[in-house]
Amino acid sequence: MREQTTEEKNTLRGLRIQTLSLWMVAATLVVSVLIGDGIIHVMRDHKRLAEMTKEYIFVQKEAENLEIGSDYLTDQVRLYAVTKDPDYIEGYFTEVEETKRRDKALESLEEHLDGKHEEVLEASREALKLSNELMEMEIHAMKLVALSVDEDGSMLLPEIRDYPLPEDEMSLSDEEKSEAAVKLVFSEGYQDMKRQIEEKLSIVTEGVISICEKEQAESENEMRNALIRQSIYTVLIVILVIFSYIMIAILILRPI
Repeated sequence: MREQTTEEKNTLRGLRIQTLSLWMVAATLVVSVLIGDGIIHVMRDHKRLAEMTKEYIFVQKEAENLEIGSDYLTDQVRLYAVTKDPDYIEGYFTEVEETKRRDKALESLEEHLDGKHEEVLEASREALKLSNELMEMEIHAMKLVALSVDEDGSMLLPEIRDYPLPEDEMSLSDEEKSEAAVKLVFSEGYQDMKRQIEEKLSIVTEGVISICEKEQAESENEMRNALIRQSIYTVLIVILVIFSYIMIAILILRPI
């Protein structure tokens, strides 16, 4: 009778250990799944931060390209107005018709930002529009300079030759045409247009910085919460291991 009782006790102890082990395995699996999910969230947030940084660098670079293209045209027309060297006309129209830094920059921005940051994109479009409007003044100045050098216009590029000048400017002497051209590209009106372009490009840069800072703060907060959850889950795993060890020790060593 005593042997049967001992056997029953051993069987009962074994069942308790088995049940406890199953519960501990289940609990550990649940916590492990939570840890895995947390790791995925952290990786996703990290990727998002990296993409935002990459986006800021990209937009900043394209905004700079748009400004560089506009400034290059300004430099070429001013140098031509002062020196009358036709190489600067060639450089000007090579930028406009072949290199196209301004147009390519806007195309890249439209492709990258379309549907995401319309305010930033609109500021980029307005900057290019202003730059194109500035070209009217620049071609006007080049026409004056070109006529001061080649009065009959036989050597002028079509873009310059076909640009209409008012009668009062056509009647100016060569020296007066040259002076008028220099005055035009260094005028307050010209400088004001340049400032407007710079302001629009500043909106582009500042807009992207603002957006990135906001999204970065949100992402950092999400990562912080995810790391806190990871710490909690890790502590739970440790507690489960300790609890499992204690319970199994009690069931094995202490008689029922």
